[in-house]
This record gives sequence, C-alpha cells and structure tokens, in this order.
Amino acid sequence: MNRILAIDDNPDNLITVTALLKLFIRDCEVITAFSGTEGIRKAKSEQPDTILLDIQMPGMDGFDVCKELKENDETAHIPVIMLTAVRTDSKSRVKALEIGADAFLTKPIDESELAAQVKAMLRIKKAEDRLRNEKQDLEQIISLRVNDLSIANEQLRMEMEERERAQAQIRLKTNALENSLNAFDIVDKDGIFIYVNKAYVDMWGYESADEIIGTSLTGHFQDPSAPYRIIEVLKDQKECKLEFTARKKDGSTFEALTYVRLTHDENGQEIYASSSIDISEQKAAEQTRKILEKQLRQAQKMEAVGALAGGIAHDFNNILSPIIGYAEILKEDINENSLQADSIQEIYSAALRAKKLVRQILTFSRTMDQEIKPVKIQHILKETLNLTHSIIPSTITIEKKIDTQCRPTSADPTQIHQMIMNLITNAYHAMQKTGGTLSIILSEITIHTELFKNKQMVPGTYLCLKVKDTGVGIEKNILHNIFDPYFTTKGVDKGTGLGLSVVQGIVKNANGEIFVESTPQKGTCFEIYLPVLKETEPEQFHTHPPLSRGREQILLVDDEDYIIRIETKMLERLGYQITSTTDSAQAFELFAAQPDRFDILITDMTMPGMTGVELSKRVLEITPGFPIILCTGFSENMDESTARQIGIRALLMKPIILSDMAEAVRKVIDHKD
Repeated sequence: MNRILAIDDNPDNLITVTALLKLFIRDCEVITAFSGTEGIRKAKSEQPDTILLDIQMPGMDGFDVCKELKENDETAHIPVIMLTAVRTDSKSRVKALEIGADAFLTKPIDESELAAQVKAMLRIKKAEDRLRNEKQDLEQIISLRVNDLSIANEQLRMEMEERERAQAQIRLKTNALENSLNAFDIVDKDGIFIYVNKAYVDMWGYESADEIIGTSLTGHFQDPSAPYRIIEVLKDQKECKLEFTARKKDGSTFEALTYVRLTHDENGQEIYASSSIDISEQKAAEQTRKILEKQLRQAQKMEAVGALAGGIAHDFNNILSPIIGYAEILKEDINENSLQADSIQEIYSAALRAKKLVRQILTFSRTMDQEIKPVKIQHILKETLNLTHSIIPSTITIEKKIDTQCRPTSADPTQIHQMIMNLITNAYHAMQKTGGTLSIILSEITIHTELFKNKQMVPGTYLCLKVKDTGVGIEKNILHNIFDPYFTTKGVDKGTGLGLSVVQGIVKNANGEIFVESTPQKGTCFEIYLPVLKETEPEQFHTHPPLSRGREQILLVDDEDYIIRIETKMLERLGYQITSTTDSAQAFELFAAQPDRFDILITDMTMPGMTGVELSKRVLEITPGFPIILCTGFSENMDESTARQIGIRALLMKPIILSDMAEAVRKVIDHKD
C-alpha cells in the first residue's frame, strides 16, 4: 500500500488533501502531521513513499523542513512535493528545488494535477527503491564472492554452489532490468553507451541494442552539449534528476525525465547509470493547462473591461440627459435666426453624437442587441477617419480613395465602425516607429466566379474595402494565425489578441469575406468584401409631427436631482402636472396614500434602496395595469420584453429626447401598443 505523509498546520487542508488522495490513488494510506517537527519525526518513523509539504507554517516553515529531510540519510530518498498559496513566485520555486524538493505546486491545487504529481513521485520512489535494493544486493553478492575466495580448498565445492546461486540471482535481476518498463542505460566516463535495456531501445526508436552500444550519448539529446554538462554536475553531486528533450533515431523528439547516478565498474572506472521515462503526455497536458489558464485570465479581463464600459455608459448617459434636454428647451425658446441658435444646435448635435458613442460602448460591453440595417460604409469611413486623426501622428500619411456613390450593405453600423477602427488601429501600430502611408480604398466590384481568391463566394456585386499600410508586415509562418482569438504579435500592453478575431466575426456576420496579404518590412493589406444591397428604398425626408401633449398628473422618480429637474421641465412644457421625488420609498408612500391622484409613473431603474423595478411591482400590486414608464442608462437584464412581463408598458433609454418622452407618455397613458 502507498503511504503518503501530508504536513500542514491547517487541519482543513489535511482533510481535503486526504480525501483527494484517497479518491484518485488506490491502496493509499495518508499520514498527517500538523507541524514541521512532527512531520520530520513521522517521516523517520513511518518511512512514507511521498511527502506533501506546505511551505507557510508557523515555527519551522516548509523550506526548513524540506532541507532537514533531504540532509538526513533516513529520509533523503523520500520524494517531497511542496505546496503553497502564498510563496508562488519563481524565486520561491527555485529555492524549493535547490534544497531538494521534487515538485512545486501552487494552491488552489488542481485535483488531477495533484494526483498526477503524487503518482509520478510514487513511481519515482519505487524506481529509486529498486535501484537501491539492487545496489545492496550486488554489494552483498560481491562481498560473498570475496569471502568465498578466502575459504579453504575444502570449501571449494560449497563456494562453487554459492557462485551458481549468485549467478542465478544476477541473471534474474538482469532479466528483470532488461524487461523493465523504464528505459535503463549505462555509459562510460566518455559518454559512450555500455548497456541499454529493451525499454530504452523502444523509447528511442531503434531496432536493437547493438545499434546503440558503442555510440555517443550526445546523439540522443536534442542539445548535444547537455550530456557533458550533466556529467560535470554528477562529479560533484554523484546523482541528479532532470528533464530534457530527447532525440529519437528518426530525428523526432520527446520529453524525458531521467535519474542519473555516478558509480564505478568492477575496474574502478567511472560509469553513469540512468533510468528514464517518457513524460511527453504529462508535459503536453501541463502546456494545455497553462494555455487554458491564460485564455481564462484574458476572458476574465475582457469581461471586466465590458463591465467597466457598461458602468461608464450608465454615468455618461445620466450626464448627457440634462445637456440634451436643456439644448432642446433652448432651441424652442430662442429664435432660429438669433446669433445663439447655431451654437445651441452645435451643442445639441454634439450631445447626440455622444449618445451614439455611448451606444458603441454598450455594444462593446455586449449589452445592446445588433441593429442590422442598410449601411453606407462611406459615411462610417468619414466619421471614423475624423475620429482617428487625433491619434495618428503626422509621420503617417493617410491616402483616401472612397467612392461616395457606393450602395449600402446590410450590417450593424456599430460593428462596421468597430471593424474599421480595428483595422486602422492595427495599421497605425505597424507604422508607429517608422512612419509610412495608410491607404483606405472603397469601391464596388463585381465577382463573376464562385471561387474567388481560393475561397467559395457567391457571384455578385460587393463592396470592396481595402486598408493598406507600409509598416513592418507579418511573417508568413504566422500569417495563418492572425485571426485566432488571443493571438497577437504586439506586446502585452498593446493589444488583447482579439481585434482581428472580432473583425473576422463581423465580416462573417455580414455574409462577407476577408483576405490578407503581407510582406515583412513592406506592409500589409486587408481586403474586405461585403455584399451590396441590390434594391434600396429612396431616401425620404420626413417632417417632424407636433409633440404629443396632455394635462395628466405624473409621479416622476429619479435619484439624481439634475435628472429630475430637466425631466420636470420637459414634461411641464408638454402640459403635464408633475409630482417629483429623488426617494423611491417616498414615491411609493405618495402613491399608496392617493393612488387615484396619479395617471402615470415615470421612474428610473437603478436607485438606492428600492429600485425602479421593485417600485413598479409594488405600485402594480396596489393598482394592477397602472401605466408605468421605466428609464435606464444601462441594463444587462432589462429589455422591452422583460419590462412588459413585469407590467411596465414602456422602456426609455437615457439620455431621453423630448420627442421620445412625449410620444412614450402619450402612448402609455392612452394604452396604445
């Protein structure tokens, strides 16, 4: 039965580790110790097969315990796996390995990884025990032979019989070694093979041992100089354990773990005996785990960025509400021919552009649904280029060749804006150090063949958008990886590795195709093809109908005082009677006291204490079917459908335009769907 000693000052950790070990390792007995001193004592008395040692312990920490265990002859042979949740830096890892630890794991511990490491240590312990026993047996045999030679002639017959028995044991052990699952080899002081067993021949891909005996060890390492460095280490340490990349006969490689010991042959010559195992699968699993952990960290970072974007959008919408509201009021109050009219219109237009920018932020944080509609890319290109002029330095020349007569394509305008912004930003980064020329070309092109640039495409008319730069270019060996998520050639502070993946997703979502050509040190060209809408409705010019008005009594609730003030002014201009409050609990008390006094409730959604949704539900409990409008600047969990299920008749997104407010209030009061 495998005996495992777990040393940890935390009883809960010992219970958890004991349960995990018994779950994953059959025939396992777990011995526990609550301090370093107790652990050393039990290691000497119980002689476990493996030790799990926590670093952070009071009094004698894990480093001191490991050092004492490895310096004591009674316990030096026992594999030690060090565990820590605090000392996770590379310096601590190096320190642990230098004092003799066989493995180093950080908490929280992956169950399968812990089980795999413990199993590996158990196998190592058994292999070392076998080697130790074999050495002891061989030394005993040699001692017997020496003693036998000194026996008198009358004992010659007994000596011969004993020799036969000894030879039988040697043959038995040699046979066991030859058929061992571990690869075993012996080389002389010059690194020339003296012996290899069958497992070694198979592991390195040879036909027989004869192909190996007499050849140099260097050919079996990916790094030919590695064996000589190991031999130098062994002259001081006598034995060592190492991982290395092994090279097979056919040139292929695999990862190996080997235990090497310096010893001497019968002539006193130095020889090196090694036992090796193939750990390629274990290393591959470890690499996969690291990649998945990296992707998880990146996904968590992007999720946090999305949440931050949503929070900023919420606050920004609240700030925009009075700007848009007061601008609308001033537009009505000031004569359109006055000197201030143009300035007010500019303020209003800028605020509306800011509103669109918030929508882009919300789309980035995945809180807005896609709005698929006919899009003229030339308009978005103009807007994006105006935006990027402030970030692109004068060392980069922008050349534009945009056909303003291009017909629209069907897509989400915000996604198209994001796609163009990503491509321009990538081009800018490629020329950031050297400068260059950024070319943006938009035209219509007709494709007559189904196979276009080695891709299957439906023949027809497409918008062709080209974004070219004269920057550093992309190496051919990684060009096929650029659309992979999290793949980036930039530094850790320059990109997430998601830009081109997002671009490809937007293009595919619009039923288009994307192509890339690049030459190192000459530049890169991205070509995007999006299908043209064949039939489009002619642009119509609509006159704004007069604003809907009324005289009903409105209960208005918002925790922001400046929002209350502008919404009150807007609604009073429409003729309504307003009772307002910034306290949702007070609003409910007002309604509960006189339900018949009010004709409609307009409430913000996010408020301290009682939210707008909770207020709406309590109002509807008193007066089922009561008209309610819910206002919000940002919400992941609220949409029109969810609001209607609660009983809320309309959902208004901040910042609220006067015409939208007027239409919504009248529609909700009149109960027009």
